[in-house]
Amino acid sequence: MSLLTVYTVYTQFENPEIKGRLEIQEGRHAAVVTGTALNPWQYRVFAEWLIEGAVRLSASLGLGQGYFAVFLALRLIQNAVIFGFVYIYFQKITYFDVIFYLAAVLLILKDLFVWLPVLMVAAAMNRETSGLIPFLAITTLPGIKDQRSKVFLILLSLVVWVGVFLALRALYPDRELFIPYGYQPGLPLLSYNLTLSSFELVVRFFSFAPLVGMLMYKDWAPVLKRFFITLIPV
Repeated sequence: MSLLTVYTVYTQFENPEIKGRLEIQEGRHAAVVTGTALNPWQYRVFAEWLIEGAVRLSASLGLGQGYFAVFLALRLIQNAVIFGFVYIYFQKITYFDVIFYLAAVLLILKDLFVWLPVLMVAAAMNRETSGLIPFLAITTLPGIKDQRSKVFLILLSLVVWVGVFLALRALYPDRELFIPYGYQPGLPLLSYNLTLSSFELVVRFFSFAPLVGMLMYKDWAPVLKRFFITLIPV
């Protein structure tokens, strides 16, 4: 797993579309830290606060490690955690957002709902789409015991998500909305996502793994099918 972690990070940093973009990444990081990034990127602060804290700690200790070293170390940690969670998951039966979703699925499948509100604090700071995590938990309710306490913990997780969501927007108010590829959110962006250009990007990033997964859908565990129906349409 260690070799896989190092290899995937190496290939990512050697990718011609990524290599040499440190200045761009630093600029995006600085925009979030200073509160000048566009909406919704301004409110995805988890990784940026970790990076900034690591850089400042390194400077205070006289280590002199710049942003590149911190970016590299963080990506290594992210990949290692992802592979670790995937390994644990497949014993049971994408980056910080992938980590939080994998962690949430493991907590749900292991009936550790009590940790979901704690996870939601960091997950909501990372990306607003983490608000779907409690709905994954809801899909498992028919097959578990002590549903009343589980419902309370799921509702508490939603409250935590809403609280972090509102707190970040109070901290960084009125940020200009980011318009991806020039398409407004809603039907214009949905229409773009259904075009051939968008499909080509999916293939470039994920290869044909989603297609293979769909072909095997009938063999999935019932809980995975419910997760799929909950997440993918959104």
